[in-house]
Amino acid sequence: MVETYLDPDTFWIDPLPYSGDSQGTLYSGTSSTIPTSDEFREGIAQIEEFKPGQRVTFWLYNNAIFPGDVHRYTCIDPDGDIFQQRSFTQSNFFKSRVNHVSIDLPVDATLGEWTATFESSGRLFATETFMVTTTGAPEIRVEQDVPGEENQAYIIDERYTPIDFGEVQQNGSAPTQSFIVKNNGSDTLTLGAITVAAGYSVTDGLPSSLAPGATDVLPVQAADRKNNV
Repeated sequence: MVETYLDPDTFWIDPLPYSGDSQGTLYSGTSSTIPTSDEFREGIAQIEEFKPGQRVTFWLYNNAIFPGDVHRYTCIDPDGDIFQQRSFTQSNFFKSRVNHVSIDLPVDATLGEWTATFESSGRLFATETFMVTTTGAPEIRVEQDVPGEENQAYIIDERYTPIDFGEVQQNGSAPTQSFIVKNNGSDTLTLGAITVAAGYSVTDGLPSSLAPGATDVLPVQAADRKNNV
């Protein structure tokens, strides 16, 4: 622990830098799909295990992007060889921006730890590693089933935004919301017992497992209107 008040000239920065002037990567990761704006707002599920032939998306949230910056993405296999490298020159200024690149692993991809890096004008800003295994891994994805909406509300642990179960008339039926449960990974997803908060109940359960890409719907009812605010 450091007591910064003992030597503010050493530990304090004055004035604080403006984020639009300070280049950097706020956070980055790997996923099986391109993250949506909803995912960046609520939190992105990090996927770190894939199988040969699967698509890997390397994503970043960068700040201070200037015209003329040369961005380079590099994917390195477990043997240290460059599998893929892409470069492009930035044409516009952005205070902050989401960048991503998708990498299609070969069907005979070397098993082991792979590395993805992001550089801008020769400076390394992000490094992520992911594993390639024979079967990959399961990955649960949950979305709120909103009729008529193309992009459903994304549900993740520690989600910032509460879920609205809607309005109900006095003495009316308790409202129900449905959630889409999907196996977004590459191996069979085993599901266990479902628990919900006090005042809610599950009206129809899920199967014991989901194959890769399979989905099911989980209806949840606000059973006790006194406790579900």
